[in-house]
Amino acid sequence: MFRDLLEKIERARREFSLFKSGDRILVAVSGGPDSVFLLLSLLELKEKYGLELAVAHFNHMLRGEESDADEEFAAELAAEHGLPFFTEKKNVLEYSKKEKLNLEDAARKLRYEFLERALKKWKGDLIATGHTLSDNAETVFLNLLRGSDLTGISGIRPRRGKIIRPLVTISREEILNYLDASRIPYRVDRTNLNIMYNRNFLRNRVFALLKERFGDFERRVSEASFLLQEEADFLKSLARELIERAKKASFPDEILLDREILKEAEPVVVRWALHELTGSGHRPIKDLIKLLDKEGRISFTEGLKAEISMGEVRFYRNEKALEKTCKLEIGVCELPEINTLLTIEKAQKRGKNTLFTVYFGSNQVEPPFLVRRRKKGDRIRTKAGTKKLKDLFIDRKVPRWRRDLIPVVEDGKGIIWVAGIQKAWRPDREKGPYIKMEVRKNDPRAFWIYDI
Repeated sequence: MFRDLLEKIERARREFSLFKSGDRILVAVSGGPDSVFLLLSLLELKEKYGLELAVAHFNHMLRGEESDADEEFAAELAAEHGLPFFTEKKNVLEYSKKEKLNLEDAARKLRYEFLERALKKWKGDLIATGHTLSDNAETVFLNLLRGSDLTGISGIRPRRGKIIRPLVTISREEILNYLDASRIPYRVDRTNLNIMYNRNFLRNRVFALLKERFGDFERRVSEASFLLQEEADFLKSLARELIERAKKASFPDEILLDREILKEAEPVVVRWALHELTGSGHRPIKDLIKLLDKEGRISFTEGLKAEISMGEVRFYRNEKALEKTCKLEIGVCELPEINTLLTIEKAQKRGKNTLFTVYFGSNQVEPPFLVRRRKKGDRIRTKAGTKKLKDLFIDRKVPRWRRDLIPVVEDGKGIIWVAGIQKAWRPDREKGPYIKMEVRKNDPRAFWIYDI
């Protein structure tokens, strides 16, 4: 029987690339049957694959003396086999209340943080956990009942980064049958019988009925979940390709996408792309997709925001605005927030006006010049009359988020230049010498506000 179960582990190793010869594997041992069997199995395969093993146990402090007894059991198991042992104790209940997490999520977060620290301290390669085929089936059902997307209902992945699940093709029933027949001791967590918790209700009530009617349904559910994982990976690859196609130059702390490219793509791939970028669930992603035909903003968790404006979809955490001002007659105003240098200098000859370089006759301007961000009520004079900067930006299709980053230059008569956007009209006939104003990139390799 043990040989048959070991063969399942070896098949899973090959199919899911779980571990290779010479790996150092930290085994998470709670003391329960699954983790005990996991450790015994890896010990049996240790010599064949040249593995180095260590044991880690996290004490959740949820069951008082029983939790301490679990820790002692894991320590004795490690000592019996001459393996390094790592342990940590944290009050999960207190942490869950403080962080406003449910108990299961709080326990998982603290446990994996501990395992990562222990792995680093031991200089190991992988963390092995005792998740079984039965755990996978339960996860699929739970996520389906929560209304999860394909990522959720595809269940537990056999490998996620450094974390491997060698027992993912073995049921809990198979493990218990082997341990009990071989009289191998393990710890029993009585809270697993409490059907107040959704997973326990599924395991002890619902799955018991399903097994009566459908037999080995857990295996069929898990096999389906592995197929769904492949499909999820395929959709994720399409989503990443879409992101790369839609991505525009941007500041390092934000992501900018071309709205039209998103609108032309298949909706399911767009949904996956937005999920990949935000890590959010159905509802906020659905709300964002609705905005693709409009304009607006939406907030996600942990301070992430998205804004749709003038053909761009921008993901960011902090609002940006030009904070620095410069007052000068001639010289250079450095604007590091937008990677821009604004230069004002005298010129004997008048050059050609462009988006980034403008000339005025010295008789048309009243220095000193003030370089600043826009403010409410700003207007610029054109041949057709004065115009609000807000309307000017809309006409030029400048996205809303860029408008507070465009330098505005004014003199004693008013706004003389909205840099890179519009030169003011002055009625006096130009006379030299001239005033030349220019904006250019400070770092030519980096993004600046005029990269559109």
